[in-house]
Amino acid sequence: MEPHIHRLRDILDSQSAAAVSLDPADCLMAGEMAWPHRDPFDRFLAASALRRKMPIVSADAAFDGVVPRIW
Repeated sequence: MEPHIHRLRDILDSQSAAAVSLDPADCLMAGEMAWPHRDPFDRFLAASALRRKMPIVSADAAFDGVVPRIW
């Protein structure tokens, strides 16, 4: 992992990706979403993606119909 930390910005740029910070508004939206999925981290990921109008990269089909998903 350590060798990649110093390359994080380049890796993100090369894949047109973004690193997002924990934002209280994301947390509030995650808690208020009308989505029966109960995993709090998945809810946070979905809310973060929705608020930023970005797709998420995940193999988890639970996100389908909630947020655009790549993979």
